[in-house]
Amino acid sequence: VFELSRKTPKELAKLIISKASKENCILSEANAMKIVTYNGNDLQSLQNEVEKLCAFTVEGEITQETIDMLVTKNLEAKVFALSDAVVTGDITKAMAQLDVLMFSREEPIAVLAVLSNAYVDMYRVKATQESGESTSALAEKFPYKGKEFVISKAERNARKLTLNALRRCLDELVEADLRLKSTRADGRIVLEELISKLFLIHNQDDYENR
Repeated sequence: VFELSRKTPKELAKLIISKASKENCILSEANAMKIVTYNGNDLQSLQNEVEKLCAFTVEGEITQETIDMLVTKNLEAKVFALSDAVVTGDITKAMAQLDVLMFSREEPIAVLAVLSNAYVDMYRVKATQESGESTSALAEKFPYKGKEFVISKAERNARKLTLNALRRCLDELVEADLRLKSTRADGRIVLEELISKLFLIHNQDDYENR
């Protein structure tokens, strides 16, 4: 019996760096990880993205700007961009990102699931920090092995919120999940209302802790 597990993000990054080199392009490890984060862990899809980037770059270094412009972003990357916009207080950008998701015909329940995961990650990081433990311990207790970049991203965003605010956000996410799964409410409207409520929680938290 052989376990044919998926490669870790770092292993995938090494493979596409090698692929870029064969195409006479330079791809840094940081930018390779960004491509993996954006596009996912399907090796064929990643190789196609590198070929596209090298065709655009034509013997040179693939820049972050080129990656942001050309790489196809999967659902997780798009929703993480949405959560980042909410956390940083950019409601206009958040709604615009929701427009992109709806235009791409992404299922509202799937969008909510990924958004919820982002907040769960932030909650775990915040709770771990307040308990006095290192966030590196999360990789031992939860399925973050090979995905330490997720913890790093959650750690950066969690700085902007208190643990109480994150609990309130999780309550709103659960409520939205119940509405989507148990009523005939319009999925887009549910998500728009959710984003507005999350934005208000973030604003109130920021005001109360100045």
